[in-house]
Amino acid sequence: MNRELAAWTQLTRRLPRVRGAGHISQWVWQVYKRKPRPHELADVLGLCMELDPHQVVDGILLLAPQLFDYVEISFLQRHLRSGDTFLDAGAYVGMYALTASRLVGSAGSVVAVEASPDTYRRLTAHVAWNRAENVQTVHGGLSDQDETLPLALHPSDAGSNTFLADTTGPTVTVPCRPLLPVLQELGVQHLTGAKFDVEGFEYRVLRCFLADAPPSLWPGFVILEWNHLYDQDAGGNAVDLLLRNGYSRVWSHGLNHILIR
Repeated sequence: MNRELAAWTQLTRRLPRVRGAGHISQWVWQVYKRKPRPHELADVLGLCMELDPHQVVDGILLLAPQLFDYVEISFLQRHLRSGDTFLDAGAYVGMYALTASRLVGSAGSVVAVEASPDTYRRLTAHVAWNRAENVQTVHGGLSDQDETLPLALHPSDAGSNTFLADTTGPTVTVPCRPLLPVLQELGVQHLTGAKFDVEGFEYRVLRCFLADAPPSLWPGFVILEWNHLYDQDAGGNAVDLLLRNGYSRVWSHGLNHILIR
């Protein structure tokens, strides 16, 4: 870690989880990425990760990991136990998957699905570096049918890569499958919980899964990113879909929601 970054993190990694802390870390990130920066190998709450300072999510994990989705991470810590099974659909570089890996232990398992080839490379590296042998990674997209789609690549927020965006910009072709056969091939028979962050495809994926999967395979809780702007292209509202199928929303803020069955 270079001297400038080390100095900034002395401040940002001590920020408390209070209103305004995120704005401070965001300002520091804008200052730090003012010029080209190399990827950094960093300790992220005890996890070893390779982070790109110019990427939005990476910037948070690098500068202030204690602020990253802390309500959702705390929820995982309270609801996952040894032997549980967790699905991370849209795993990005693995923060949720690796957190869950430590919680479920060697008796449990985690399935991490990521569509972007470059992000998947980083995900698998993080799994290996952190010796997360209970994490099974899957490269590919999730959809409501077998199909091959162009994934629109966001230049500064790879966590927002999506199959629904205007594809006039950079894209990569990705094979997509329904979730149920993916889980069946891995031998998954039960899901304690799941996180779905697939940038607008949540409704398609969940509609197909809830229609085809036995209720015994439905996750006990769901952490969901839902953006209503995607509803028309996606075909429906993912939160309403879960509510109609017996889930109750226990928390929401911005785009993120937590629902329990």
